[in-house]
Amino acid sequence: MSPVARLLLCLLVAVFATVGYAGEVSCDANALRSDLEAAFKRDQHDRLLSRELAAAARNKETAVNESERRALWDKINQLDLANQQFLDEVVVRCGWPKSSQVGARAASAAFLIVQHASLGFKLKYLPIMRELAKEGELPMHQLALLEDRVRTSQKLPQLYGSQVDTKDGVTLLPVEDEAGLDKRRAQVGLPPICKYLEGFVKFYGSIRYSKCLATESR
Repeated sequence: MSPVARLLLCLLVAVFATVGYAGEVSCDANALRSDLEAAFKRDQHDRLLSRELAAAARNKETAVNESERRALWDKINQLDLANQQFLDEVVVRCGWPKSSQVGARAASAAFLIVQHASLGFKLKYLPIMRELAKEGELPMHQLALLEDRVRTSQKLPQLYGSQVDTKDGVTLLPVEDEAGLDKRRAQVGLPPICKYLEGFVKFYGSIRYSKCLATESR
């Protein structure tokens, strides 16, 4: 039995006790791919809208409407919970949805569901995702993002610099061994940190990280 299979088996009893997804999960590869791609869209649609609202407010030099922002994130949180129940059900019935079985985009949906879940949900699946990365079934950059999210949730310095604070510009959250940051990022297929942070400027304003030149939105 592979390491991933052993880890999944250990999770099944706990997952059976918590699954609440109301839909019918099919393990047919095509049906599962379709369901996962739908989950991908649910995960991303309103998050992209949130960024668009931030960019629009920034262009108008106004604050984001707080009631709109709160309502949007209430919806996002509800969809995230539904997606987590769906993934638990998939794991129980079908095992982890590997990219070799359902395709890269559908497999990425499973990663996003975990990435956007509570710390407890992340920790439940992190060992499996580490094994999947070793097997080539999970891109190393996705595992790096998850590792950073877990560490920052635990109040630990991140390893790959993926987590930022956007309340007042773009501030990189604490990083372990900053001198080796770009080397670690390159090892998992992530761009240099300053190039990465530039991607946030349009939505959240100037970079506030001393190792990068100040970047203003155009």
